[in-house]
Formats: sequence, C-alpha cells, structure tokens
Amino acid sequence: MIHIVNGDILASKLQGISGKIINWREMYDFGPLHSSWSNEELIKKRADFFEEKLEIPSSLFITNCYKQLAQLNEITQDEEVVLWFEHDRYDQTMLMYILTQLANRHHQNLSIG
Repeated sequence: MIHIVNGDILASKLQGISGKIINWREMYDFGPLHSSWSNEELIKKRADFFEEKLEIPSSLFITNCYKQLAQLNEITQDEEVVLWFEHDRYDQTMLMYILTQLANRHHQNLSIG
C-alpha cells in the first residue's frame, strides 16, 4: 500500500502506518500552471518562477519535482494508493495533479484516506 500525503505534518502523523508514504511537496495553487504543458515544461517554468519570486533555487525545485515523479513511476498498477488530502484549494489542486499523473499511468486502485 502506498500513501500519498500533502506535506510534512501529515506525513509525520502517519508514521507507523502500514505501507510506504510519499510526501508530496508542491504549491500548484501558486505560480504558472497549465494542463497542456509537459512535465518538463511545467517543472522548468515553475522552477524559474519560484526562484524569482521566493528565492528557491531552481536546481533544488527541479530535483524535488523529478524525485516525486520517480516515486509515482515506481508504483505498480496492482498496488493500492491511498490519497490523503483536505478540501482546501491548496490540497485539491495538488490532488488534481497527482490524479492526472496516476491516470496517465492507468492506475485504478485508488482510495481516499
């Protein structure tokens, strides 16, 4: 079982739960975002934006994004994925992104925690 969570606080609360925890860190409700962009375009444009606006080094941002995508790519279609997200705009935007990524991989064994 794979648990995908939003942020460090929830990840720490789930320590000890059965399965692997993927802690997703991104602010999709802030900065450039478009559904027609490839992951490479999205990551590059957002890295540039966050470096300019928040002084987050683009290399750090890019490394983190690709690490997260690699974790999603490691999930097999038969593994159950539990999504832990709240109702606010921040979480829901992140949830839409992750669901799109999983749908592109034809993953169907999903539930909400």
